[in-house]
Amino acid sequence: MHTHATDRLLRQPDVVARVGLSRSRIWDLVREGRFPPPRRISARAVAWLASEIDEWIASRPSALDARAPRPGERAPRSV
Repeated sequence: MHTHATDRLLRQPDVVARVGLSRSRIWDLVREGRFPPPRRISARAVAWLASEIDEWIASRPSALDARAPRPGERAPRSV
């Protein structure tokens, strides 16, 4: 985890837009320990650190790496 002195706090709509997942899927992943947990910023509000969201995005496999081969195309070899 890297926190930066100028790290921005992202509210839920920003996180949803940034990662492309639904609110419920984000919360499922938080519960499973597979997504950065939010920080409590008041009694009724939470926010995520932008740097942690960026690190999570960077850790995800590329969509091109995970795509199925097209007809006539060979699947990539595992290393």
